Amino acid sequence: PQGKPVMSYSTLTYIAGSNVTLSCSITEDGNPQATWTWRCGSRTFNSGITNSVGRSNLTFVVSKTDNNQPCNCSASSTVGSYSQTSDPATLNIQYPPLGKPEISYSTLTYLTGRTVTLSCSITEDGNPQVTWTWRCGSRTFNSGITNSVGRSNLTFVVTKTDNNQPCTCTASSTVGSYSQTSYPATLNIQCK
Repeated sequence: PQGKPVMSYSTLTYIAGSNVTLSCSITEDGNPQATWTWRCGSRTFNSGITNSVGRSNLTFVVSKTDNNQPCNCSASSTVGSYSQTSDPATLNIQYPPLGKPEISYSTLTYLTGRTVTLSCSITEDGNPQVTWTWRCGSRTFNSGITNSVGRSNLTFVVTKTDNNQPCTCTASSTVGSYSQTSYPATLNIQCK
């Protein structure tokens, strides 16, 4: 054969559970035809491979464990010691988060004017990461929010109008129609 294998694809972003086809080709096949090997991360595929002259296709179902895994194809021949591997193509697998958001706190009783931090977490974040929304009573917060993987913190100054107001956090994702809200945590604000 001649040439280094080159992978082709319409996209590398897929939703978990999707059927995916990656293609690989070389400039010119040999006689006998090249033997093809496909790998994604630590996985070597033994099925889902269809070969033709100078080309190989891999079809498989992606899961969230395939996210950020580099895929490559190798072509080899018993003639001329030919063995070459394509440049890797890294998969971006989108999947929904797991679990209902839960608010955690050391106390819900505060003095007016105090700076308060409430935390919220889910069992497992998705890809892309969830979008967080915080509400206390009729108030929706646009600031004071810091997010990390699977967690969100809300920091704000409480006033007497926050007394008896239920606070909730909502986690939502564009993948899998995921949108869940925590059970409310009701503030007890004491006046100085």
